[in-house]
Amino acid sequence: MKSPSAKRGPKPKSPSRELDKIIIRVPDGMREQIQSVAAINGRSANEELVLLLGRAYRPEEIISKYILDIADLVKSFPDDQQKDLWRSIIQKIEAASLSARS
Repeated sequence: MKSPSAKRGPKPKSPSRELDKIIIRVPDGMREQIQSVAAINGRSANEELVLLLGRAYRPEEIISKYILDIADLVKSFPDDQQKDLWRSIIQKIEAASLSARS
């Protein structure tokens, strides 16, 4: 006699099976550390890693919003100060970019 699951055909694939996947190697003990922190935060290890990666690789929309917020802030200053503010902002962005590369 066939099992009940054999009558129903193949099990439908979960939508998460269609998402991109990567395999990473981590140092000894890091997997357990990730699982422990994830459990404390009420998430799976995968959810924890996706959250952390999302923070590290901010989408363009978030960066664009920050730029618009900065532009609005600069516009709130008197016209004679705006040029110096933009120069200072550009210097800070360049410095941050250099430190992120090293």
